[in-house]
Amino acid sequence: MTSPSASPEHAGLWESLVGKAILRFGDIELVSIKCLEVIPTDDISESTARLGFAQRAELLIEILEARIDRTPDLDQLLECLKRAKPLAKKRNLIAHNPVMLDIFVNEDETQMLAEHSITHARSDETMSLEDLKEFAAAVEDLSSKLWLAFLRVVDSADPLWRKRRRARA
Repeated sequence: MTSPSASPEHAGLWESLVGKAILRFGDIELVSIKCLEVIPTDDISESTARLGFAQRAELLIEILEARIDRTPDLDQLLECLKRAKPLAKKRNLIAHNPVMLDIFVNEDETQMLAEHSITHARSDETMSLEDLKEFAAAVEDLSSKLWLAFLRVVDSADPLWRKRRRARA
């Protein structure tokens, strides 16, 4: 029978990718909070900071889609927020579930296949190492684009936005 690999490098790769994805998604969360400090015309940042990411993103998307004076920078910010929403579910999967070793044995028990995956504790949802690599790269890319879009929006903002931002600092 073939035995599963339990090399430290293998475990280290999972840990590194999970850490990278979680940290970069933290950037996305922070930008969503900062957006709610400067984008709405009413001061709603205190109450919206307590919302979960999906609710904050949905609110920002609704606010941005309703604006009639959208600039290319606001459109870029809107697109990034739309991309972030489905990534939140995958982030929750990796944040709240462990890496498990699934062992599959054929009927005559002469062969075994072992695969690591992050598996949801209460559903069939899983994430392979390849999926995690793709997810971490997507989150890193989105985090960079979202920060850049946000900074362009804030820097190009009308004086009212700049005054509000300074007043809170």
